[in-house]
Amino acid sequence: MSCYVIVSQLNGFALDVDGSNPNPGTRVIPWPKHSGINQQFYDDPSTGTIRTKLNSFCLDIENNQLVTRPFQQGDPNQQWERRGNAIVNRTNPNEVLDIAGSDVNQGARVSKYQFNGGKNQSWNFEFVGGQAPQGQPGGYPNIGASTYPGAATYPAYPAYPSGQQATYPPSAQPQRQEFFIVSEMNGKVVDIKGANKDPGAHLVMWSKNPQINQKNQRWYLDGQGYIRSALNDMVFTAQSGHDVKTAPYSGDPHSLWKFDGNRVINQAGDALDICRSKRDDGAELCAYKPHGKENQRFRKELD
Repeated sequence: MSCYVIVSQLNGFALDVDGSNPNPGTRVIPWPKHSGINQQFYDDPSTGTIRTKLNSFCLDIENNQLVTRPFQQGDPNQQWERRGNAIVNRTNPNEVLDIAGSDVNQGARVSKYQFNGGKNQSWNFEFVGGQAPQGQPGGYPNIGASTYPGAATYPAYPAYPSGQQATYPPSAQPQRQEFFIVSEMNGKVVDIKGANKDPGAHLVMWSKNPQINQKNQRWYLDGQGYIRSALNDMVFTAQSGHDVKTAPYSGDPHSLWKFDGNRVINQAGDALDICRSKRDDGAELCAYKPHGKENQRFRKELD
C-alpha cells in the first residue's frame, strides 16, 4: 500500500503531523513540504480511514481541528477517503477537509466543512513510493483501540453566503453506476424497507420500482468494490443467521459485501439469503452460510 503527501492547492503546503509528535490528539497542519514520515499518509480501506505513516494513527476531527488518534470503531470523524481532489467524509459526503478561512499561513487550522469547491478544500496527492507499515490486515500495526471518550460535538455550520446547498465534489459525482440486486428466485429486488435512511433499517425483497428517484432499491460499488446504498451511501451488515440491516461504513467484515458470481458474499464468509425462501413482498434478508440454492442467487441489473 503506497504512501502519499497531501499538498494543498491553496498554498502548496503539505499536511504535517505537527512536530512529528506521536501522541494522540496531535494537530495536523499545513507546513512547507519536505515529504518526511510525518507528512506521509496512506489509505486503510479495511477501516475506512486515512492514516499517518508516523505511527499509523488515523486522521480525526477533535474540536473542529484535524488531529491524529488511534482507530476508534464507528467514529464518523475518522471516516475519510480521497475523491478526486477532495478528502471526503465517508458517512457524510457533503463534509470535506478544509483549511479554515482559506488561511494561507503555515500552521493554519484544518477542519471539516461543507463542500464548496474552494482551493482551501482541494488537494494534490503526491505518491512518494514508501510503503504503509505492515502488521494486521489493512497494513497497520497492532496499536490497540483508542480509549478517548468518543467524538466531540461540533457547532452547526454557517449557511453559505449564496444560500446554495453543498454537493459532492465534482470528481465524486455519480460517475458511479447504479443497479438493482435482483433475486433469481422470483425477480424481486433488494429494498431498504420504507426508504428509511437511518442506520438499522431492514433489507427486504420487494417488487421492482422503476422510478429513478426511488433510491432505496438502487445500489452501487464503492472504490473497493463493496456494495453501498444509493439512498444514503451506507453498507449493509449482519452477523451469521441474523437479519440484514443498513449501517455506516466501518470496515467490519460482516458489512463488506461483493458479488461472487451469482451470489453476494461478505468478508466474513456469509451469503445474502432470502430468509426461509419466502417469495412475497417484504420477505426479509439474512446472512447465512453459502449453499447455492435459489434463495441465495442474485444478479446485478443495471438501472
